[in-house]
Amino acid sequence: MNIKDAHDFLDIKELEAFEKRINIQLPSEYREFILKHNGGKPVSNSFNFIDFDGKESNSLVHYFFSIHNEKSFDNLELTYEYYINEDRIPSYMLPIASDPFGNYICISTKEENYGKIYFCDHEMDTNDNLCFISNSFNEFLNMLK
Repeated sequence: MNIKDAHDFLDIKELEAFEKRINIQLPSEYREFILKHNGGKPVSNSFNFIDFDGKESNSLVHYFFSIHNEKSFDNLELTYEYYINEDRIPSYMLPIASDPFGNYICISTKEENYGKIYFCDHEMDTNDNLCFISNSFNEFLNMLK
């Protein structure tokens, strides 16, 4: 995977502290990615999925969120806290990336769909705003073209 504009290296202790703060155990494939890249913009960034109407749709990964101490648009922890506090996503969904239109790509941390990837439309109600994309984070990365 070719990523540009990634944040500084993240060590395992920082990642574990992050998981403890948000009380979520990240899926292993995503943990590996965040330790290797810590966010950034994928060079291959387009993906397809089935939308809310059952039609094939597509979007782009504008950037993956990262773990860092800055208050910026790509801060994973601040984004998660904001969307949970605003009740825009279920607490078991972690927004891991954004598209250019303000929508989110999320990873589930709920037992029955742990590690699956979803598209979250920021303009829809929380109960209706998730579309399935892939069964795992690596499957999602392999979809990017």
